[in-house]
Amino acid sequence: MIALDVIKNPIYDIFDRLAKSVYPKVGDNSSMSTTEEVSDFPYFSVKLLGYPTMRTDTEGNETHANVTIQTDSYADGAGALIKAYGIDDLAHQEMLNMGFRRTYGPTPMDNSQQSIKRVTSRYTRLLGNGEAL
Repeated sequence: MIALDVIKNPIYDIFDRLAKSVYPKVGDNSSMSTTEEVSDFPYFSVKLLGYPTMRTDTEGNETHANVTIQTDSYADGAGALIKAYGIDDLAHQEMLNMGFRRTYGPTPMDNSQQSIKRVTSRYTRLLGNGEAL
């Protein structure tokens, strides 16, 4: 069996850069987890929605993938929505620095607890094999 070149999952590098960018607003309260219940605010999460192969070479090696990322910024208390937008602004700048473009948002999302505000954005980027963010 021949080992084919595949594009490395970029979420770890993306998360690391985003967590550093939003640190002034959320501290260490960032995660990639989609299952944990958020109890400390402000909070920031990053989700990889996928990175399907867009192009391969004639031997089947991946050459390009379309990376899609979702960010969620949470805040509570007085001015919660403004705080959530402020977190999103920091993340947005870093996503642009990595070559992503926003395809959705920033959009306030409904929550079961009205005192908690969440702002969601989605981004996409074509990533080449071996290309750094």
